[in-house]
Amino acid sequence: MEKLWEDYPLPEGSEADFALRVEGDELEPYVRPGGIALIKRGAEIRDGDVGLFFAGGDMVLRQYCEDWAGNVYLFAVNRRRSGLDIRLPAAGGVPVCSFGRVLLEDEVPLPEI
Repeated sequence: MEKLWEDYPLPEGSEADFALRVEGDELEPYVRPGGIALIKRGAEIRDGDVGLFFAGGDMVLRQYCEDWAGNVYLFAVNRRRSGLDIRLPAAGGVPVCSFGRVLLEDEVPLPEI
């Protein structure tokens, strides 16, 4: 059986459970294209956290935000790529599934909604 993924070594002492190679520039300047994103599986996702999500049929690395009305926003961290933002209306019934939080050295500011 062909293996459909690559294994990446985790830094010693890291809290990460697995790592992914970032293909696009959605996480710049925090993770460059071709860089490795370290993921903590099952970590609580709060507003402003960057995570690995399944939304709209795709796996995406995005910044999470939920507004007072229950609408969920998955923002591209690189705001030049804001066209990749995903909005999931509370009334839309579209589930979002988190596979973990991206471990970053710096906090990422949330964009204006």
